[in-house]
Amino acid sequence: MKKKKQSEEGKGEIVVGYVDTLLNLQLPDGGRMLTGKEIVSLCGSFSTAALI
Repeated sequence: MKKKKQSEEGKGEIVVGYVDTLLNLQLPDGGRMLTGKEIVSLCGSFSTAALI
């Protein structure tokens, strides 16, 4: 899901989306990864916040 954005000078810059950050997020309690349900919940919260 990572995209490369071209700048005016022709140099690329890595743009990371919100969902990509959730897929690599490790929780402080034992370093476990988020479950699918937790990712869906956080994406829903993010979408709802955008509407407010």
